[in-house]
Amino acid sequence: MFVLLSLQINQIHEPISSSEPKYFDQRVDSFSQSPASMLKTFKQRYYINSDFLQQDIFTKAILYIGGESTLKSAKGGNVTDFDVLGVISKKYNAPIYALEHRFYGESQPFHGVEELKTENLKLLSSRHAIADIVNFVQKIDRQICKDLNLQYIPGKTCVAWVVAGGSYAGAVSAWLMQQHPGLFAGAISSSGVVDARFEIPEFDTQTYAAAGQPCAQAFVQAMRDIEHNQESFMEYFGTTGKNEQDFYYFLADASLMVFQYGDWAKLCPKLISAYKLSQNVTPIFAEYMKNNFKFDSYDREYLKNSPRDGHQRQWWYQTCTEVAYFQPAPLINNIRSQKVTTQWHLDICKYAFDLELNDPTQRTNQYYGVKEVYGPDTIFTNFWQDIWHIIGITKQSQNQPNVEYIHCRDCAHCVDLHTIKESDPSELKQLRQNVVDFISNRFDNWDKSE
Repeated sequence: MFVLLSLQINQIHEPISSSEPKYFDQRVDSFSQSPASMLKTFKQRYYINSDFLQQDIFTKAILYIGGESTLKSAKGGNVTDFDVLGVISKKYNAPIYALEHRFYGESQPFHGVEELKTENLKLLSSRHAIADIVNFVQKIDRQICKDLNLQYIPGKTCVAWVVAGGSYAGAVSAWLMQQHPGLFAGAISSSGVVDARFEIPEFDTQTYAAAGQPCAQAFVQAMRDIEHNQESFMEYFGTTGKNEQDFYYFLADASLMVFQYGDWAKLCPKLISAYKLSQNVTPIFAEYMKNNFKFDSYDREYLKNSPRDGHQRQWWYQTCTEVAYFQPAPLINNIRSQKVTTQWHLDICKYAFDLELNDPTQRTNQYYGVKEVYGPDTIFTNFWQDIWHIIGITKQSQNQPNVEYIHCRDCAHCVDLHTIKESDPSELKQLRQNVVDFISNRFDNWDKSE
């Protein structure tokens, strides 16, 4: 029986709400050595989930790192609706901290008209995020020493920490563990996109395979129909007068989230039914898109002038300057329009940030090691249906001995960090159990090393 499905707890203290924000004074520029710059700080938001603590004294802690979006609460869930971090928290009486990524949500180094200026976004990168995490863990750990009357030994942490993240934050968790192994007992890299690749034309190719037939062919028919009747469909979506390449990227990027996030059943059965009856599949596709997604954040004008209430400008800046992940249409098995090219991505970088760029990934990959990121103390989880697995770790090696890669339907992007359900596929249940076993081994061996 999977221990994940039998989690119970008796509370003996008042838990801290996992959605109650707290703020940490973080340096604006961690790498500047000028006295004036070193004094500049901003409020970085974080949360604590103590729902699973059975004792007020603890010797282990979990840090969930936020990625390219607003962070609204700590992971873990609660005693009746929990995820894999909640299981680990319960097993080891470990609080779960969650730290929001700089420049996302409320964790803004600058404010007002200045906050997302291109000049200021130079301080937005994975390297700054890693520096933030290290500073946060070291200072929080020191405070835990004080609060729990534990002996502080310079060069060591008072409690054993594990770190977890998904997608881009999954890559950051692996990069962090590679650079600061002495700070953490272990790491979870869920769907970690560690290969900062300039072009990923396979994005459509993999989606085509994940959709399966005839859903993939129905997708292609709908996309080609929209291209052939561009004017009427741009009017239908309220995008008349907008850049047509922006529109086609919106259709591709948003619609393929059906497979990225394991929602095959929300659209494919309807498309398949119409396709088999030789009916027009385009109205089904178009209605789904209009009801579930908005073009606004894909508009280049929005990306150039977007307010903080979104995250697209920030994430586009990171793609333009650090990780790329550009998704041009492939020559065969293409779902998106051929008008979505690599040059279109570079044009967006130029328009939104006035950046003249070529390939921004060379320096990133030289720094972190691409898929050769050192990971004996990290568990990498990936899922075949998730398009992003093609730039993740899916095979065991000497550098990455702890790899979990499964193929079940709708086991998609970061699904191992989602709330646990009785109906989850057996492969996913086993993967989560393996994650718990791995972290348990890391925690237990960390204790022995002390």
